[in-house]
Amino acid sequence: MSSVAYVTAAIVIALSLVAAMYVAPYAIKWRQRRELRALCRQQRCVVLTYDDGPSKDITPQLLDLLSSHRARATFFLRGDQAVTNPHLVDRIVSEGHEVGCHSARHYHPWKTLPWKLTSDMNEGYRILSPWIRPNGLFRPPFGKPFLFVFIGLALRRSRLAWWTIDSGDTFSARPPIEHALAAARAAQGGVILMHDRRENNASHAQYVLELTDRLLQMARSENLAVKRMSELFSVR
Repeated sequence: MSSVAYVTAAIVIALSLVAAMYVAPYAIKWRQRRELRALCRQQRCVVLTYDDGPSKDITPQLLDLLSSHRARATFFLRGDQAVTNPHLVDRIVSEGHEVGCHSARHYHPWKTLPWKLTSDMNEGYRILSPWIRPNGLFRPPFGKPFLFVFIGLALRRSRLAWWTIDSGDTFSARPPIEHALAAARAAQGGVILMHDRRENNASHAQYVLELTDRLLQMARSENLAVKRMSELFSVR
């Protein structure tokens, strides 16, 4: 084989690996999010989801608010935060909310070695084991899909849990609350991404609490059900 053929073969192999590790997972994510939007529309429901917690600053206020509306939500928790605030995870579960895994330390998939990502995912499930099944829902850190994590979830028989509407609560310039409300109203439902942890950021807490309250009011006025995420999947 000539040197040109070797180089060509190496390039093809490299591109195939890149496609398998990055392109294919995003194609899967796109398809699953499309299916998620269809489920929300068919069931006319809103699913409130919160990432990165629990936190002593936002989570208790959020639980009080949800309780006042008699609404249940899904919390995708970080293992390191659960270790710091186990009493809050106990409260989340005792009040009928759902817990999903959001890894142990929230590593960035593009800046972390593949086996470290899988290890961090498994560590998150281990820490959260008092409150979550071994095949509980998983939401990837930063919402970035990665091949090795997909393989690990397949072995667990766990389901990826995306969202259909990003509230933008972590953006440096947050969008008006009406944007998420309008998107959910137009789609006649949706899975809303929010965050119940952002250190020392009172404006973020206020934004999330107000958005949650407004979403629940909107769901009531539009006759939309409010469900936990696993309930969305259980109806076929």
